[in-house]
Amino acid sequence: ASAGQNAALGSAGGAIGYGGVRAVSRALAPKVNPNVRRLADAGIVMTPGQRSGPGIRRTAESIGKSVPGANVVIQNAERRGIEQFNKAWVNEGLGPIGAKLPDEVNAGRESIRWAQNAVGDAYDKALSSMNARLDDVTVQGWEKAAASASELPPNQSQTFKLITDREVRPFIPEDGIMTGKNLQQIDRILRSRIAKARRGSEVADDMLADSLEELRGTILDSAARHSPDALEGYQRANAAYANMSRVNDAASKAHGDGVFTPRQASVAVAKRGYGTTTNKVAAGNARMQELSDAAIQVLPDRMPNSGTPIRQMGMAAAGLVGAGGAGSVSPFLALPAAGVAPYIPGIDKALQALALNRPELFRKAGKAVGGLAPLGGMFGSGVALSGQ
Repeated sequence: ASAGQNAALGSAGGAIGYGGVRAVSRALAPKVNPNVRRLADAGIVMTPGQRSGPGIRRTAESIGKSVPGANVVIQNAERRGIEQFNKAWVNEGLGPIGAKLPDEVNAGRESIRWAQNAVGDAYDKALSSMNARLDDVTVQGWEKAAASASELPPNQSQTFKLITDREVRPFIPEDGIMTGKNLQQIDRILRSRIAKARRGSEVADDMLADSLEELRGTILDSAARHSPDALEGYQRANAAYANMSRVNDAASKAHGDGVFTPRQASVAVAKRGYGTTTNKVAAGNARMQELSDAAIQVLPDRMPNSGTPIRQMGMAAAGLVGAGGAGSVSPFLALPAAGVAPYIPGIDKALQALALNRPELFRKAGKAVGGLAPLGGMFGSGVALSGQ
């Protein structure tokens, strides 16, 4: 019996010693989920529950969202994360032309308008030094786009014809040679018409946009063929346009202010067109997919409700004051009130940096401590047995 008791104590002590050393190691050099790291690198501040994944922190966070007052602060933090994802995704889309949203531009429609203007400026700059010709290849492409539009319902089919006859053809001279100025006007018209069609409520509106995209691509491809010296700027603008088409699609499905969820971004990424294929999506190599995949794994699937800025500030202040007042009575009473602190703007960012970006010295120490876990187990066993 004594031998059995000693064996049990030794095993328990060893487990405690080993686990304790491993806990210290993880505190010094925590392992960060790759999706969390990807979002943090993009400037997205997550809540403690989102960073930690399934476990006690996420459970506590879920409970906190049912507590009056705390729920406003937590839900605002979740919404900020989605808004930051929106801006990060737009910035990724603008990457090919080297543009970036100013800090003061809000997520949603304001950021979309800013990005669309930036892409338009990139096209204007590229096309200003290019020319195109209505050659056989261009005519064939135009006829193909017109044929696809002719199969649409009468309303959309007629719209395509009116746009081409009344708005595009006037900028094509009789000799078929389009200057940079002609190309700029055609591009602006078609981009505007495509955007309007994408916002339509009917399925055929989206198909009309596809036909207009085909026509636009045909004309601009002619410019690329006939102006190879100016090709680089055009290709960069084209890449940004293809990226932003996904952002625009996600935003068009959003409600209210145009702020979209990671789920809506993911659906836009998988939509066929602009070089997207099923194989690319399945392999995770589709355009704009990496960041949206990370977001859908970590951030909320739905847009959280948010309180007004005044209400949010009031709840945050109440939480801090409550923590101080309750702490003067008992440290244990301060815990619930102080629980909102990690969700307050500024504090949340600092805590995330502390959680994810340990100094190099800490990370080296954590790895070194982790290697001592077996010795910790031996020490724990010895301590447990020494009391016998």
